[in-house]
Amino acid sequence: MAFEMKTTLALISFLVIGFLIYPMVSTTQWDKLEFNSRRFEIAASSAPLDWRALISD
Repeated sequence: MAFEMKTTLALISFLVIGFLIYPMVSTTQWDKLEFNSRRFEIAASSAPLDWRALISD
């Protein structure tokens, strides 16, 4: 009986999560998302940190 109860609760929670996530996924305008924003360009163009300069003798 405990196994059936856990299975039922798992299915119900899966459906509830699906009903919460589906509207967000289906209404997102995927073709209008911009991944090449200014913030990413600044992070990509900065020089890498030289960790040896941080260590003092």
